[in-house]
Amino acid sequence: TTHHGSDHYTGHLGNSVIAVWKWYSYFEWVFLIEVDRGEALSSVKTMAAFYLLSGFIFTVAVLFVAITNFSRIMKPINKIIDAIRVMSTGDLRVRAGLHSQSEVSDIGESLDQFLNNMSYIVKNVKDISMTLASSSEQMSASSGQFTENVQRQAASAEEIMSTVEELSSGLENVSEGAHDQ
Repeated sequence: TTHHGSDHYTGHLGNSVIAVWKWYSYFEWVFLIEVDRGEALSSVKTMAAFYLLSGFIFTVAVLFVAITNFSRIMKPINKIIDAIRVMSTGDLRVRAGLHSQSEVSDIGESLDQFLNNMSYIVKNVKDISMTLASSSEQMSASSGQFTENVQRQAASAEEIMSTVEELSSGLENVSEGAHDQ
């Protein structure tokens, strides 16, 4: 025989009850406790409602934090993307302009430094090109002057040769005339 147990049934007042009983053979007594089922389960229902409400509030809080952090992360990423798009058109004046303590800001600051370096390189190449163009013009002008000077000297040399030939011819004539006398 069983000396203890539990069950639920309709009680003597017609309500649903939960009962727990235990047989004490020494006294030949049965110890029986009956509790209205609604009363016994009310704390369970309250706890279930509390946990459901807590779970809902926790879920809403987690979603709020996730959405807030998502927009906080995406805003600087979008700034970097916009800066790269402008840079891809050849405009190196654009900057991401991110200054905070995050990995995304580190990427933005690195992009800004890259753009500063590229701008410096482009400026140097432009300056060197301008200097080279100016030097080329000067060399071209100098080359023209040199060619002119060479042509003038060649013409002078021809005149001198012509004069020397005339003098030589004249000296020969004088020499022949002196020989003949």
